Amino acid sequence: MKIKKVNIQKSIKQNIIHSSNKFINKVSAKDVKKYLDIISLKNPNIICLAVRNSRELDLFRVHGISSFIFSIIYFFEIKGFGFKTILFSFLEKIGICSANLKHYKKNNYCIGNEINPKMKRKDILNCDFNKLPNFLTNKFDICYFNSLDHSYNPKKTAKEIKRIVKLNGFIIINYPEGQGVSDLDPTSDIEINDIIKLFGNKVIYSKQFGSAWGYSEYIIKNSK
Repeated sequence: MKIKKVNIQKSIKQNIIHSSNKFINKVSAKDVKKYLDIISLKNPNIICLAVRNSRELDLFRVHGISSFIFSIIYFFEIKGFGFKTILFSFLEKIGICSANLKHYKKNNYCIGNEINPKMKRKDILNCDFNKLPNFLTNKFDICYFNSLDHSYNPKKTAKEIKRIVKLNGFIIINYPEGQGVSDLDPTSDIEINDIIKLFGNKVIYSKQFGSAWGYSEYIIKNSK
C-alpha cells in the first residue's frame, strides 16, 4: 500500500471539487444484490460512505423495501458515465428516511455520508468519513465504502469504519486497481494483506476487478 502525505484541507477541497465535477455513481444494482446475497442478513442497518449522488444508498435501501421494485431497477439499469436506471429512475427514491438521524431506531434503514455540501438530503451526513459523529458507534450491520483511495489516512478511516459497524457486522470495500497516488487519491496499491491489516483477518469474500465497474472487492466480518 502506498500513501502520499498530503495537506489535509487541500486534499478535502480537491475531493469536493472533483465530486462536484463528477457527480456520478459507480455502483451497480448487480453489485448490491451480490453483496447482500453473500452477507445474507435480515433487515440490516446500512451506511454508505462517500456516496456522491447517493445511488448506492438508494439501491441498498430499495433492496430491503421491495424485491420487486429492486428487480425493475436491476433490469432497467445501464452503464455509461456511471450507472443509472432508465425509465424507472424515480423508483430509486422510494422510502428515503426523513427522520432525525440521531434518533432513528427502525431496523432496515440506510443512511449515507458525503463530504460535498452539494449533497443535501436528510438521510445523508455532510462530514469527513474520517470524522463521523459519535452517535454512529456500533449502529450498523453493514458499511459500504468505495473511496478508500481518497483517504488521506487509511488507518484512521478503517478505525472509524470499524467503530460504527457492530461486532460481527460486515464491511464492504470496493477499490480501483492500477491508480497512482495524488493529492486527490492519496492511497493506492492496496492488496489483500493491507485490507487484513486495516480491517481484520475475517475476509469472507474477495475478487480482483470483481465489481460491475471493475473495482476489486472485499467483504470483511468486523471483529473489532
